[in-house]
Amino acid sequence: MITRKSRASGPAFPCAASAGAGPLEPVTTGRLGYHGAMRFQMPPGRELKFTRSRILSADWWLAAVTRFWPVIAWFALAFAIDRITGQQYSPVLGSTAILGSLWTVFPAVRPTTLVLGAYALIWVAFNLVRAVADDIGLALTSATTVSSIESALFDGTLPAQRLQDRFHDPQHLQAHDLALALVHASFFVVPFLVGLALWWKRRPMFMVYGRATAVAFGFGLLGFVLAPTAPPWLSEPESVTRVTTGVLSALFPGESGPSAQDPRLGFEPNHIAALPSVHVAAAVLVFLAWRRTISPSPGTALAPLAALAALAALAYPLAMTVAVVYLGEHFILDAVLGWVVALLAWRLAIQSPGRTGRQQPDG
Repeated sequence: MITRKSRASGPAFPCAASAGAGPLEPVTTGRLGYHGAMRFQMPPGRELKFTRSRILSADWWLAAVTRFWPVIAWFALAFAIDRITGQQYSPVLGSTAILGSLWTVFPAVRPTTLVLGAYALIWVAFNLVRAVADDIGLALTSATTVSSIESALFDGTLPAQRLQDRFHDPQHLQAHDLALALVHASFFVVPFLVGLALWWKRRPMFMVYGRATAVAFGFGLLGFVLAPTAPPWLSEPESVTRVTTGVLSALFPGESGPSAQDPRLGFEPNHIAALPSVHVAAAVLVFLAWRRTISPSPGTALAPLAALAALAALAYPLAMTVAVVYLGEHFILDAVLGWVVALLAWRLAIQSPGRTGRQQPDG
């Protein structure tokens, strides 16, 4: 028996002699963290050949197929359903196949997908209920009540009409039309990116953000049920234009001209759901989460910079407020109530059970 010094200082451990040992002769190791476990001593020069043989072996390929067959199954199922449904839900089915594959092949991502999936489920449930909110039959107002109130508050002319008379040209796509339309459309992207960033860097804050989103959407659905409200472009079509349709027609010209009921906006489940503005509420929640995340301890050198960053982040909900009114999607009252809903939802999320003391998100 030949002894070999360990890689660290310590007693030598026995190993098989290279001359007489077989290709995979077992030896019992000593210390070095093995704790007497069995390992195999490879003769010199066999390591690389052993790796190649594994890759070329039938067992290796069988293991690979066994591991990745769920990916094939997910995409095959998505493809079959896509063909049956006439490719109407291709993005949803493709995303489902990708998420299902990640869930199956990489178990480590399952906790993350569960949490982010729960956040996405809040949005899905919100849109499903919103689609039938005006059919529940609990409305306390008519679809044009808010339009009448706002018109009376602003001397008979809606703020959306005033803005469009001053800044909108129906015959030409202008830079501010496109910019505000993009701000409006960011509602479908920015909250998810913020949620993903918070889960990655500030998980306690993500939980607050998720709860606040659920509460805000709950308040929004309550408004849709009790006060189903037509937006300005629908309640006052002679004086207010739906600018978004003009932007879409300019960017993606089709056979017909712009229309308020443009089929390219077919993802909207319910047009009579303007009060409160959930677009504005979601933008305010993004600002509140960002402000709380970058907030340093008082008196530190970074406090002034954090204050400036918070003011810059405030531009997003302010821009969203201007956008929804200018585009004809909401009344001023809708937008103001969106701010109120977001602030109240955030306060309730911060003060939820289990969060005591100074309510530091990372504490």
